[in-house]
Amino acid sequence: MKPIPQGSCPTCDALWRKYAHATAEHVKLLAESQVVVITRDKARDEKLAVEIADAGQRRESARTAIREHEAAAHKDVESGRNAGD
Repeated sequence: MKPIPQGSCPTCDALWRKYAHATAEHVKLLAESQVVVITRDKARDEKLAVEIADAGQRRESARTAIREHEAAAHKDVESGRNAGD
């Protein structure tokens, strides 16, 4: 499927922002987990494991929402036509 140009679909833009935020949070937590390994903070390590799993799930859910929206709202884009044409 061809990407939808930014600004042409407010729903796509909002979903991609949600995905970007979820990805940034997931990466931040993964980096923090590396510090926790070095400092050997077992309590924080256990809490981070849960936070990382939750962030990963939010990231995957956001990506799934993008795929579903694009398939439903922009199915004609794949063939080179805009959904409104």
